[in-house]
Amino acid sequence: MSDSEKRLPDYQAYAVRIRAGLPSKFIPIGAGFLGKSGTITVMYDEIPVTPHIVLTEWKGEKPAALNHSRPEHEPEYNACSVRVFTAKGEAKTYWKTIGGAYTREGYISVFLDAIPTCGKIVLCRPDEK
Repeated sequence: MSDSEKRLPDYQAYAVRIRAGLPSKFIPIGAGFLGKSGTITVMYDEIPVTPHIVLTEWKGEKPAALNHSRPEHEPEYNACSVRVFTAKGEAKTYWKTIGGAYTREGYISVFLDAIPTCGKIVLCRPDEK
Protein backbone atom coordinates (compact mmCIF):
# COMPACT_ATOMS: atom_id res chain seq x y z
CA MET A 1 0.00 0.00 0.00
CA SER A 2 1.46 3.35 -1.00
CA ASP A 3 1.36 6.47 1.18
CA SER A 4 -1.44 7.91 -0.97
CA GLU A 5 -3.54 4.75 -0.44
CA LYS A 6 -3.24 4.67 3.36
CA ARG A 7 -6.55 4.91 5.15
CA LEU A 8 -7.26 7.90 7.36
CA PRO A 9 -8.50 7.21 10.89
CA ASP A 10 -12.19 7.48 11.70
CA TYR A 11 -11.60 8.82 15.23
CA GLN A 12 -9.13 10.95 17.17
CA ALA A 13 -8.30 9.46 20.59
CA TYR A 14 -7.70 11.75 23.56
CA ALA A 15 -6.74 11.15 27.16
CA VAL A 16 -8.82 13.52 29.26
CA ARG A 17 -7.66 15.21 32.43
CA ILE A 18 -10.17 16.82 34.76
CA ARG A 19 -9.01 20.17 36.13
CA ALA A 20 -10.90 21.71 39.06
CA GLY A 21 -12.56 24.94 38.00
CA LEU A 22 -11.07 24.76 34.50
CA PRO A 23 -12.15 23.07 31.26
CA SER A 24 -11.03 19.46 30.79
CA LYS A 25 -7.66 19.06 29.10
CA PHE A 26 -7.60 16.92 25.94
CA ILE A 27 -4.27 15.22 25.24
CA PRO A 28 -4.13 13.61 21.77
CA ILE A 29 -2.80 10.06 22.18
CA GLY A 30 -3.81 8.18 19.04
CA ALA A 31 -6.44 7.24 16.51
CA GLY A 32 -9.38 4.88 16.07
CA PHE A 33 -10.33 2.83 13.03
CA LEU A 34 -13.80 1.44 12.36
CA GLY A 35 -13.71 -2.22 11.35
CA LYS A 36 -15.99 -4.01 8.90
CA SER A 37 -17.73 -5.83 11.75
CA GLY A 38 -18.45 -2.61 13.67
CA THR A 39 -15.49 -2.88 16.01
CA ILE A 40 -13.33 0.15 16.70
CA THR A 41 -9.59 -0.41 17.04
CA VAL A 42 -7.91 2.34 19.05
CA MET A 43 -4.15 2.64 18.51
CA TYR A 44 -2.25 4.95 20.83
CA ASP A 45 1.36 6.14 21.02
CA GLU A 46 1.16 7.53 24.56
CA ILE A 47 -0.16 5.50 27.46
CA PRO A 48 -2.89 7.53 29.16
CA VAL A 49 -2.46 8.12 32.88
CA THR A 50 -6.19 8.53 33.39
CA PRO A 51 -8.69 5.73 32.78
CA HIS A 52 -10.91 7.95 30.57
CA ILE A 53 -10.31 8.08 26.81
CA VAL A 54 -12.54 10.12 24.50
CA LEU A 55 -12.98 9.37 20.78
CA THR A 56 -14.18 12.16 18.49
CA GLU A 57 -14.62 12.20 14.74
CA TRP A 58 -11.26 12.48 12.97
CA LYS A 59 -10.41 16.19 12.75
CA GLY A 60 -13.77 16.96 14.37
CA GLU A 61 -14.55 19.33 17.18
CA LYS A 62 -13.73 18.42 20.76
CA PRO A 63 -16.87 18.27 22.91
CA ALA A 64 -17.60 21.53 24.70
CA ALA A 65 -18.76 19.63 27.78
CA LEU A 66 -17.82 16.14 28.91
CA ASN A 67 -19.59 13.77 31.22
CA HIS A 68 -16.78 12.15 33.25
CA SER A 69 -19.00 9.69 35.09
CA ARG A 70 -19.45 6.09 34.06
CA PRO A 71 -23.14 5.44 33.28
CA GLU A 72 -25.02 2.91 35.37
CA HIS A 73 -26.31 1.00 32.32
CA GLU A 74 -24.33 -1.67 30.50
CA PRO A 75 -21.79 -0.32 27.99
CA GLU A 76 -22.53 -0.30 24.26
CA TYR A 77 -19.00 -1.64 23.68
CA ASN A 78 -16.62 -3.81 25.66
CA ALA A 79 -13.12 -2.34 25.74
CA CYS A 80 -10.74 -5.25 25.20
CA SER A 81 -7.04 -5.92 25.10
CA VAL A 82 -6.23 -8.45 22.39
CA ARG A 83 -3.12 -10.58 22.31
CA VAL A 84 -2.19 -12.57 19.20
CA PHE A 85 -0.10 -15.70 19.69
CA THR A 86 0.78 -18.90 17.87
CA ALA A 87 -0.18 -22.32 19.24
CA LYS A 88 0.79 -25.47 17.34
CA GLY A 89 1.51 -23.39 14.23
CA GLU A 90 -1.89 -21.72 14.28
CA ALA A 91 -2.53 -18.03 14.97
CA LYS A 92 -4.83 -17.52 17.96
CA THR A 93 -6.15 -14.50 19.83
CA TYR A 94 -6.80 -13.96 23.52
CA TRP A 95 -9.38 -11.28 24.37
CA LYS A 96 -9.71 -9.74 27.83
CA THR A 97 -12.40 -7.20 28.71
CA ILE A 98 -10.73 -4.28 30.50
CA GLY A 99 -13.49 -1.67 30.48
CA GLY A 100 -16.49 -0.34 28.65
CA ALA A 101 -17.41 2.37 26.14
CA TYR A 102 -20.50 4.51 25.92
CA THR A 103 -21.81 6.58 23.03
CA ARG A 104 -22.41 10.17 24.08
CA GLU A 105 -23.58 13.17 22.09
CA GLY A 106 -20.71 13.88 19.69
CA TYR A 107 -18.17 11.46 21.17
CA ILE A 108 -17.49 8.02 22.63
CA SER A 109 -16.33 7.71 26.25
CA VAL A 110 -14.05 4.78 27.03
CA PHE A 111 -13.59 3.91 30.71
CA LEU A 112 -10.74 1.50 31.46
CA ASP A 113 -10.07 -0.63 34.52
CA ALA A 114 -6.62 -1.49 33.15
CA ILE A 115 -4.53 0.20 30.47
CA PRO A 116 -2.74 -2.07 27.98
CA THR A 117 0.91 -1.25 27.42
CA CYS A 118 0.79 -2.63 23.86
CA GLY A 119 -0.83 0.56 22.52
CA LYS A 120 -4.06 -1.05 21.31
CA ILE A 121 -7.64 -1.38 22.54
CA VAL A 122 -10.48 -2.96 20.58
CA LEU A 123 -14.05 -1.84 21.20
CA CYS A 124 -16.59 -4.51 20.29
CA ARG A 125 -20.27 -5.06 20.95
CA PRO A 126 -20.72 -7.30 24.01
CA ASP A 127 -21.97 -10.22 21.90
CA GLU A 128 -19.18 -10.03 19.26
CA LYS A 129 -16.00 -11.19 21.04
